[in-house]
Amino acid sequence: MRAVQFVAEAEEELQRASRIYEMRRKGLGREFLLEVRDLVSRIIQHPEASRSILPGVRKAGVRRFPYDLIYRVTPDRIEVIAVMHQRRAPGYWMERL
Repeated sequence: MRAVQFVAEAEEELQRASRIYEMRRKGLGREFLLEVRDLVSRIIQHPEASRSILPGVRKAGVRRFPYDLIYRVTPDRIEVIAVMHQRRAPGYWMERL
């Protein structure tokens, strides 16, 4: 089983989104993090199942929230490149490749 690693920018995006949701409603930030954790578990189980958007780069949607995880699979890990809001500057993360 591959380990999952969030690049620093993706981790910041994850925490920022969680804080924003928590400000909207108490507990919503935690719900967002649980949905992301569920998605990460599904990615670990089936890393190639999500849609390929570039050679070696895949995108998977977070249930209930308008976010996608952008990731790539390497022989020893799954690297999350971005926690991307679906309605904001979609290609901003490409400089991280």
